[in-house]
Amino acid sequence: MNPSLPDRVRALGVRVAGTESPGWSTVGTLTRGSQYAFVYREDAVAPVSLLMPATDGAFVDGDLFAAMDMNLPEGFLFQHLVERFPKQRLTKMHLLWLMADGGVGRLGYAVPDAPTPRALPTVDVRALRDSSAGATLFPELVDAYLGVGSALSGVQPKIMVPTRATVPTPTLIVKLEGQRYPGLSANEWTCLTAARLAGIQTPQFDLSADGTLLLLERFDVTETGGRLGFEDAAALMDLRVHDRLSARKYVGSYEDVARLLAHVTTEPDRALAEFFGQVVLTVLVRNGDGHLKNVGCLYDSRRVWLAPVYDVVTTVLYAYERPDGSTDIDRTMALKLRVGDRHRRYPRRTELLRFGSEVCRVRKPEAVLERVIAGMHDALWEAGKDERIPRELNARMAAVWQESIATL
Repeated sequence: MNPSLPDRVRALGVRVAGTESPGWSTVGTLTRGSQYAFVYREDAVAPVSLLMPATDGAFVDGDLFAAMDMNLPEGFLFQHLVERFPKQRLTKMHLLWLMADGGVGRLGYAVPDAPTPRALPTVDVRALRDSSAGATLFPELVDAYLGVGSALSGVQPKIMVPTRATVPTPTLIVKLEGQRYPGLSANEWTCLTAARLAGIQTPQFDLSADGTLLLLERFDVTETGGRLGFEDAAALMDLRVHDRLSARKYVGSYEDVARLLAHVTTEPDRALAEFFGQVVLTVLVRNGDGHLKNVGCLYDSRRVWLAPVYDVVTTVLYAYERPDGSTDIDRTMALKLRVGDRHRRYPRRTELLRFGSEVCRVRKPEAVLERVIAGMHDALWEAGKDERIPRELNARMAAVWQESIATL
């Protein structure tokens, strides 16, 4: 039975999770009238966003604040929520309420004085890993966990599920390749394997036995069940990109992101060096969807640092939907490389190395480039002997990667 929704949600308590434990503290109230307003409590223990310090007290905006808008479900999950509540006009306040404490990052939402929702049964990770019928299992997960504290943006079918009885929050992201993108889970597994072998930080990840489900451990949930703050580059630039037709997450350049990281991270040289590795990977695997929502920062009360690489896929293998609704084969980057560039074409070696040295302040960008290339070669070798990876997909990815390296 679907949970009932009120016609309107006028106010939500906004909570922040602790880093060391799964406890939550209400830090303020979000209201929706003619505008959105957020007011901190006098005893607020932490900010809700790097852009909204707790010392500032109150905030008013005509649209939902970017750090809260960031995690609103869209694409696959939003469509399923619409189908689940066919007579309900789902507002952003409804979506936040449904998201509850399950969004990526340390924010949670609750109707004031509402009872605590019941704990959901955990999912056996081994059963997911051993599944030989991922396409059948995935809809069961969606039916069981959608709208009860699980929210992910993006168009790919994905859901978050709880896996640890001691941690009352979804901890595992499960992605399904889907009919439009055959082999997408195996594709991302291979790209993440290349990143890992190249020394680029990744989430813990695995693939189901039939290769259709990609399993990703959340990097914002600590070992003790606490939560880290997380904001993607779009949110840190104060951009709202919830509208599925919005092109705002494709605006700007990787140089803009580097400048952002230099400003907000507590160890900017390290963050920029790690970001350069992510950009090199994006370029060489031909990931044409490395937009502003696919780069982010983690933070706690002391530090702000670059999040692991995520949502990295060789997109040139698929027709994709542009922000205007048309479809095409992706042969360009999601963002321009440098401020002032007039194109989004993939850079040549000299341009990429100059970006590393001039923008990311990397002393030996050539070494990063060679390390990523070696990681890609090793990943293709691993994928080639893995029965979960379709041989045709491995061959197609190898051809694309070899061409990108040869034409660098």
